[in-house]
Amino acid sequence: MKKFEQKFEQVPLLESTLINILNKVQKDWGYCQIKKKDNVYILHLLGSDDAMLTVSHNETSHIYKLYWYESSTPAVFVESKLNKIYNKQTRTYTKKQRIYQVYYQHNSDSFRTSINQMFAELVKAKIVENTSKLTKEDEKPPLVTVVQD
Repeated sequence: MKKFEQKFEQVPLLESTLINILNKVQKDWGYCQIKKKDNVYILHLLGSDDAMLTVSHNETSHIYKLYWYESSTPAVFVESKLNKIYNKQTRTYTKKQRIYQVYYQHNSDSFRTSINQMFAELVKAKIVENTSKLTKEDEKPPLVTVVQD
C-alpha cells in the first residue's frame, strides 16, 4: 500500500474527490463538481456537462460501480459471495465468511488505470470499515481483495 500512497500524495484533490463520491457528498463549487442524479453520483469538470465519472452504490450489499464517460462497462466493480465452512464433527456448516473482490480495469491510459486502482483501494477500505461492524458471532471476518481485471 505504501507504493500506492506515494503515487497519489501529489494529487490530494483527486483523492478527496473520489472519497466524496464514495461517501455520497455533493459538491457544486470548484473544478471537480459532484452531482446526484437518481441514485448515481456524477463527476463533472467545471465548464463541462459531460459526466467524467459515474458511480453507483448499494451500500447494503456493498456493491459499487465506477464508469468512465458514457461507457456501459464498469471500470471498477465489486463481486461478493458467501463462503460456508463445513464442520466435520457436527456435520453442519458452522461459520460463514463474506468474500468481496474489488476489480479494477487496466486501461491503455495509465492515468485512468491509476484512478481505477485508487478508487478500488478506497472501496476496499470502505467495505472493510462497514462490514467489520456487522460481522456476527458465527461468521469469520470478511475477506476483501483488490484485483486488476
